[in-house]
Amino acid sequence: MIFGPILLFVKAGFTVVATATLLYRSYLIASDIQNAVKKRKNLLLKMYDERDSAIVFCRNFVAFLEKARPERNPFKAIHIYVALAVAPLILVLNRTTAPIIGEGTGPFFILAFLGYPIMLWLIEAAVQTIATMIYYPIKLEKTLGKPVLLGVW
Repeated sequence: MIFGPILLFVKAGFTVVATATLLYRSYLIASDIQNAVKKRKNLLLKMYDERDSAIVFCRNFVAFLEKARPERNPFKAIHIYVALAVAPLILVLNRTTAPIIGEGTGPFFILAFLGYPIMLWLIEAAVQTIATMIYYPIKLEKTLGKPVLLGVW
């Protein structure tokens, strides 16, 4: 939407709304992870294997976190069917709103409409990766005094 031939106030509106919802989604995911760790006291002990000289984090330990926190999947079956049904209607919307927002915006609308769930999923993956690979390893290293190493990936 940013690079399409759309009026500036429409671009700004879409950008502000999309950014706000992505920030809110990242806050929800981060709070889900914190609540899962607080509710299940032994979750960090399951996720990070404490050995003699270091703490090891392996890829399969992420499954413990994914089971402990609520699932927030933007790709539910009903949403996919709605997206496929609404995509042609967006082209009609493009033709009817052409005098207001400009010509040639149909493909950009469709890309934005279909690409938004992908952005929501990527934010979820990014927040979870930051929490499991940066935040909690630093926190464990400070509290236990042992380095956190990446195990079998």
